[in-house]
Amino acid sequence: MAAIIGGNIGKMIFNVLSTDSTLISLIGNANKIQPIVVYNETPAEGVFYEVLNVENVNTKTTRTADLVVVVYQIECFSKSYITLINISERIQAILDKLSGGTYGGYKIQSNIYLDTSEDYNSKNSLYYRQLTFQCRAI
Repeated sequence: MAAIIGGNIGKMIFNVLSTDSTLISLIGNANKIQPIVVYNETPAEGVFYEVLNVENVNTKTTRTADLVVVVYQIECFSKSYITLINISERIQAILDKLSGGTYGGYKIQSNIYLDTSEDYNSKNSLYYRQLTFQCRAI
């Protein structure tokens, strides 16, 4: 079995989100879906993703991990609170209980929604919502 690299989940996230026409119509274009490392202190309107935790799960049948559990966040920023709600609800609908399969070359067993939090960034006048997911990659 080839090694599973949990950090590569960004390929899956981008592939799934960037091909959803409803989400793209809400955010403007797929270029607004990016890894969180593109901004330091000044977020912009868009959708950003970040890996929080990667856990390799070993079984008795293999010498290397044959399952990786990845916890990740999707962070949404918008000048409009209503637009923010629409974007985050669409992302949750797309990613929660995503069917097992291969997305962007990343094979998953399951993907589930865990949590949401929100805030307002007064420095940039942006509403912010963070969605947390757990993915089991095989």
